[in-house]
Amino acid sequence: MPLEGGKTIDLYIDELRRTVKLVQSSNAPEFGETATRLGEAVDSLERATRWLLAQKASDAALAGATPICDCLAIPLVAACWPKRRLPRLAPVTAIGRTVLARFFAENIAVQAGSLERSVTEGAGSIAGAQAVLAE
Repeated sequence: MPLEGGKTIDLYIDELRRTVKLVQSSNAPEFGETATRLGEAVDSLERATRWLLAQKASDAALAGATPICDCLAIPLVAACWPKRRLPRLAPVTAIGRTVLARFFAENIAVQAGSLERSVTEGAGSIAGAQAVLAE
């Protein structure tokens, strides 16, 4: 993440935001809250990565390593479905992809906020648990 000051992460987040805009601009009611929930997941990812980048190589940054991996993956998976749906696809395929996009956005992407908190607030509890388990 820290390579080139986080430029690669910025490019990834920009790509995810373009997907959110594609869904928003489609005005397809079948997407439900897909754009909103995916946008929130991207926002959580951006805040978590900014926080981690500010921590440098500290114990707090290391404590956030596992949840940031999930936080990176969730928006990616959620963004894959609408991107495949929006181009011209056969009607049955398009409907199926829309259903999956909505499912991932409304049921999986919403977990990004919790992961953000684990990244930014979890170091103290990890250190405490580690100390107890070391006894």
